[in-house]
Amino acid sequence: MRDLIGNPRVSIVVDTAEADGTVRGIVFEGKADVIKDPAVVVPRSTSIYERYLGKDGVLQAEPASWIVDPENRVIRLRPERVYTWGE
Repeated sequence: MRDLIGNPRVSIVVDTAEADGTVRGIVFEGKADVIKDPAVVVPRSTSIYERYLGKDGVLQAEPASWIVDPENRVIRLRPERVYTWGE
């Protein structure tokens, strides 16, 4: 986290390779904001965990404690450039 706070310039790459050899991808470049305000972090973290664990899964002890942990952060990317390839 210290590195990101010291230098907020980031890039994220998402790509896929299909069985037929098709390759697609996207790159986002920009600046990241580290958000620690619980009024933003708690609902956003809850939404993210619910997406992957379901409404019941997010109520389990582990994700529930992570959501309200004072060290929990949300990183928001502000894209400045976007590149795509493939279809």
